[in-house]
Amino acid sequence: MDTAAEPIKDLVCCTDTAQLDRLREYVEGAVSAATKVAYSGDMRRFSTWCESSGLPSMPTNEAVLCRYCDDLAEQGKRLTTIKRSLTAICVFHGVNGFDKPTGERVRKVLQGMAVKLGTARKQAEPITLNRLRRILSVLPGSPAGIRDR
Repeated sequence: MDTAAEPIKDLVCCTDTAQLDRLREYVEGAVSAATKVAYSGDMRRFSTWCESSGLPSMPTNEAVLCRYCDDLAEQGKRLTTIKRSLTAICVFHGVNGFDKPTGERVRKVLQGMAVKLGTARKQAEPITLNRLRRILSVLPGSPAGIRDR
């Protein structure tokens, strides 16, 4: 992803070359090298998928992203991998001057995937009186243990 300094080119009001260099350095350092490699791979895979599906990759839209998410889930990809892919696609869109192609439909698809793939947050079991008594029984008699009772 050799586009990290691209947002700086729009700073036409800045004529101080030293300041421009510092700004480029800040932008370059905003994302680690490993993240840049991962994002580039994600975008390459998305572009290949779009090409083979006859769909636009740049700029793309929510419908395409929803289909892509479904395809990744069907391949057995984890939700974290799917979310990282979407982040990479959004970063590349932003750097290239396009609006981010995500919205409510993509969020709903991801929420549904979280439930189906078992990564949705689950309500913790309430603590019972017996469990509370067991917890309290192992607290030490030290000042900290007494405080925690």
